[in-house]
Amino acid sequence: MKIALVKSIPFLAATLLSFSTNAVKYEGEYSPTWSPDGQYLAYHKNSEQMSWDIVIKNVATSEVQQITKNDGMDVDASWSPDGSKLVFASTSEGNWNIHLYELKTKAISFLIEHEGKDISPKWSPDGKSIMFLSNRNGDQQLYLLNLHSKKIEQLTNTGTSVNHPSWSSDGQYIQFDQYFKYQNGEGGRSKIFQLSMADKTVSHLFSQEGSSIAAKRIGSQLYVSNNKRGNWDIYQVDLDSGKVTALTNGKTNEMKATIFKGKKMAYSGSNAAGVAEIKIEKL
Repeated sequence: MKIALVKSIPFLAATLLSFSTNAVKYEGEYSPTWSPDGQYLAYHKNSEQMSWDIVIKNVATSEVQQITKNDGMDVDASWSPDGSKLVFASTSEGNWNIHLYELKTKAISFLIEHEGKDISPKWSPDGKSIMFLSNRNGDQQLYLLNLHSKKIEQLTNTGTSVNHPSWSSDGQYIQFDQYFKYQNGEGGRSKIFQLSMADKTVSHLFSQEGSSIAAKRIGSQLYVSNNKRGNWDIYQVDLDSGKVTALTNGKTNEMKATIFKGKKMAYSGSNAAGVAEIKIEKL
């Protein structure tokens, strides 16, 4: 039995980072992610026809397939390395849990079920584990599910909530951001940090004027969303040289990029009406 759930707009504002106060009920397309072969994009969509559902778009034909449809919210999809499955966070049964979708059979099942809030699942590049965010022990922190043993390990205990995690392309690191208030209590900003999977140490990776969030690392290149101009743009950071290059520079918000082999990116960009749309550009 599906349970109707009152949607949490404050949660969406903090976690999904919608774009504009002009957007109606956070309408739009968010958090795209490339399939391993670069032929498809999975993302979540909210509109008059869909209510925070996962969809898959064929990039070549623009055909969109709706994957989920229920009274809850389904967000933040992540592909398995072989492209046969998706994981995503869902409230379809009343609480934030991690679900698994099989593309061949179209079957949806629980992967992680807990009384806490489990969100933002990301499949590891080697296919052996899934990291996710949870508040099951207090602040929102990083956890890791071993798909063979089913054991769940807490990876971070930073004292400040962790947001927008992603794997580095080689699986050796996890990038995430944390929000820090200014000392005077007015405003604040987010900075990018990195967890080493080898020794589980956390280090500061990148920050600049304004907030930096949703970092993706491919080799020595970091792709990050930053709002130093008053709206969100996507930047490429060379971690070896420190060079920062703006990849978008529009008058609307452009953020949360997903990168395919350093050759092309997809991201959410708001239109003049404040509605987020998935956009694709060559790098």
